[in-house]
Amino acid sequence: MQVLKYIEDSFNSFNLRIKIELIILPLLILGILIFFTTKPNKEKRVSNPNIFERMKTLEMKEEMVSIIKNIENYANKNFLKIKSISSDNKNIKIELFANKKNQIKFIKYLEDYNSFSKIKTLFINQRKLDIELTFQELYFKNKIDLENKIAKLEQKTDINFKLKAIIDKKVLINNKWLKINEVFNKHKLIKINANSVLLENEFETILLKIYKNENI
Repeated sequence: MQVLKYIEDSFNSFNLRIKIELIILPLLILGILIFFTTKPNKEKRVSNPNIFERMKTLEMKEEMVSIIKNIENYANKNFLKIKSISSDNKNIKIELFANKKNQIKFIKYLEDYNSFSKIKTLFINQRKLDIELTFQELYFKNKIDLENKIAKLEQKTDINFKLKAIIDKKVLINNKWLKINEVFNKHKLIKINANSVLLENEFETILLKIYKNENI
């Protein structure tokens, strides 16, 4: 008891700073010992796959036959003429006739059909629309602003493109030389072939040939 009384009296005789240090020091040593003696559970971390990887493994439950039927019903209700529609594995190919406004609405319908639907290829030639839709995996989608697209379409004016020359990696369209990915009248040059080029904007892809220009 005398020893304890001596220790207590000695502690009380210290100034406040030393008292605080004597209290904090054992806690700090304890914390260091816990940090270096506790091993992280690596196996637990590895066993939890990334959420995005898990989402990629999800599969669509709806049958392709049902999807095709729904697409045909949509087309009939909106007076769209489907020339052909076919499926291959998890892809659907559609050939359809409609005006530009209805083409845009139809494209939005397909893109928003479900969480797996994604436009794989798209070609527009006047009233004809060729489109391939894929359902391979779950997609994160950007919302299509339908009203904005239609407003832009109404402002769109037809341009008479003329391909005059192809020299190496440059082409002369009308009176302007272009390289791949350069833009002319809101149309981007996306491909150069031996005797033709491809121009593209958000509404259409145009094939220009040396002697004949065609919309795809």
